[in-house]
Amino acid sequence: MAFRENKKKRNNAFLTYMCYALLLLMLIVSTVLLLPAYREYKAQQKELAKVQAELAKNREERAQKLKEYNDLERNPKAVEKVAREKFRMVKEGETVLILKDNEKK
Repeated sequence: MAFRENKKKRNNAFLTYMCYALLLLMLIVSTVLLLPAYREYKAQQKELAKVQAELAKNREERAQKLKEYNDLERNPKAVEKVAREKFRMVKEGETVLILKDNEKK
């Protein structure tokens, strides 16, 4: 009787160790299989943040350009400013002085 109980305890202990070993093996296999997917997920999250930042920048730029456009459409002084600065236009009778900087090499 004692022999059977001892054998039963050993079998239970063996089964317990085998369950732990199986769980450990499953954990290792799942880690190996999921790690590349997790890395890809993190890389995509990083790329998404980068694209969202670029989108915010582009929206801000667009808002600025739209403001400039509306300004040019409604404000004659804004048109005059662009004509003078970008196209170097002057009013009749005005004299323009252009000063050149001395370049040091």
